[in-house]
Amino acid sequence: AEEIRKNNIEGETAELGVFQGDFSQLINMMFPDKKLYLFDTFNSFSEIEAFREKENGSCNEVFIDSFKNVDVERVLGKMKYPENIIVKMGLFPESLEGLEEKFAFVSLDVDFKESTISGLEYFYPRLEKGGYIFIHDYNYGYFDCVKEAIDYYESKWGGGAYVKYLYQTREGQ
Repeated sequence: AEEIRKNNIEGETAELGVFQGDFSQLINMMFPDKKLYLFDTFNSFSEIEAFREKENGSCNEVFIDSFKNVDVERVLGKMKYPENIIVKMGLFPESLEGLEEKFAFVSLDVDFKESTISGLEYFYPRLEKGGYIFIHDYNYGYFDCVKEAIDYYESKWGGGAYVKYLYQTREGQ
């Protein structure tokens, strides 16, 4: 956030994979002058993708069930600047509905390969020069599918697609 402000990076912010809104709250607080697009079903994952990831051993039924029935109003109640929030409820990328913003900061926290790739394919070309994409779970062993998504995206788009990411280890460092 400090780098984006210091360098006067234009564009809005977004989070794909909101869950209960804790990281959204931080984004909203750190970027009081930018819109924050919140993309989520607020009712778990795509059933098809969840089934595939469960079959691949990337998750289990308990994990999938833990993301069901998230209260959107509770998420919005956490926001310091609620007037900047735009909720895009539904499966991504269908929930875009023609959105063509440019972005300074994007958080991708969708846990699964196909959704991570979809997020990168949409947001990376719309990222302002000097902007950042934060990818959650990249180095979290249970979610090798996220690392596979990054590898796939970078191999597809060649050496020019340098996705900037921070990662979380099992120890939470």
